[in-house]
Amino acid sequence: MEPVGPASERAPGQAAMDGRDAGCEQYRIELEAAGHVYFEYDPRSARMVAGKPWTILGYGPDERSASIDAWIDLVHPEDRAGLVEGMRRQHREGAPTHRVEYRMRAKDGPWRAVLVSSRALARDPEGVPIRTACTITDVTDARALRERVAYADRLSSLGSLAAGVAHAVNNPLVSVTAGLRLLQEELERSAVDPRRLAEKQPELRQAIADALAGADRVRDVVRGLQLFSAPRAGGVREPVDPRSELGAALDLTRNAVSQRARLTVDLGANLPRVFAVPGELGQAFVNLLMNASGAIPEGHSADHEVRVVARAADGRVLVEVTDTGVEIRPEQLPRLFEPYSPRVGSSIAPGLGLSVCHGVVTAAGGTL
Repeated sequence: MEPVGPASERAPGQAAMDGRDAGCEQYRIELEAAGHVYFEYDPRSARMVAGKPWTILGYGPDERSASIDAWIDLVHPEDRAGLVEGMRRQHREGAPTHRVEYRMRAKDGPWRAVLVSSRALARDPEGVPIRTACTITDVTDARALRERVAYADRLSSLGSLAAGVAHAVNNPLVSVTAGLRLLQEELERSAVDPRRLAEKQPELRQAIADALAGADRVRDVVRGLQLFSAPRAGGVREPVDPRSELGAALDLTRNAVSQRARLTVDLGANLPRVFAVPGELGQAFVNLLMNASGAIPEGHSADHEVRVVARAADGRVLVEVTDTGVEIRPEQLPRLFEPYSPRVGSSIAPGLGLSVCHGVVTAAGGTL
């Protein structure tokens, strides 16, 4: 924008300010051309102080208020709790950056998925952000693609797990059917000799206990299958218990892992809930466990170990899956999370596993 009047009439510093404003405007144009909208907000006043991010939803520049409350009104009701908690965490913990994905109502009606990335521009003496820079990106199509990829990966994983799941269900069913048959036979015999039932009580009690334990085991495996194969549609994040997701993943993969290594599990007692799509974390854990077991050669299970550790760390949850199989080569690391990137020495065919893990964890605001 050209300044008014000749250069000699400009106020001190005006030329530099005009140049900076022109540069900022050019930067905003480039961002919008790439599908992003830039804005800034002041957490103290709860107002946006630069930019008009609602334009990405089809609203005119002056159609919406700059207050954060007006912005949150556009957010899907099921996503508001996660958004507000993320903003509070950034404000409370002083995190340098924050990324959160949620759905918002577009002007023409449908819900759009957006990704908002923020960074503190200025802080008060106590380190609390007082001005934050943000970009917002419409990721509706990317989310739909991610969900299709995750579904394809689930189908592929279920095929790999089928034999192990069948074995995990068949073994406890043997206890259930054996206990029921014993109970049936003894009831029939006691009709002839009533004293027999009293004599056999300890044996029958144990058979019933074994049958109940087997039924509980089958229930756990089925629960894991339900959680893994049919996560909630729409990608809605909510507080999720990571112990439950890990438990379901272990139920599904325990047999496959145990054929190759000792499985050691250490789950912390007080793991905080995390905002994620129910079932998606379980899918990531299944993929990591299968990746670990696939790196271990068959026939030497006593010499190898897969260790799963979960613990709370600074208000977050840290999950480690470690195996004693073939190492990941340094040249593989840059492409580790690319789809169909093979792990040399692994029996797991290259697929979407680690790529899906990376997408699930980062979408939940974590790192892998």
